[in-house]
Amino acid sequence: VFMKNCNVIIALLFGYLIAGVTDYEGSDYVDTSKISDAKAITFLWVETFPLGLYGPAVIPLLIAYLVTTVETVGDISAVFEVSGISMDSQSFNESLQGGLTSDSICR
Repeated sequence: VFMKNCNVIIALLFGYLIAGVTDYEGSDYVDTSKISDAKAITFLWVETFPLGLYGPAVIPLLIAYLVTTVETVGDISAVFEVSGISMDSQSFNESLQGGLTSDSICR
């Protein structure tokens, strides 16, 4: 699967490389003037989109967090119940912690 996706990236990089080193009737395909004029470090997105917190979105986000947490606990509990593994074990607690951690990171 990785190599299928990698082929696309390699083809794009190869095409960009060819466009960067060639020209057509004296004009380059790739214009680097804006890159040359840019600052070394800039956080343009802070100036373009001011940072802030939209208050009315906090409660729906907390509800969504609660729903996904309950869903993850239910999924892990169902897997342990179907597998016949005791839910009073340390393995269950570790799986529950890992599942909730990965769910919070991936969402």
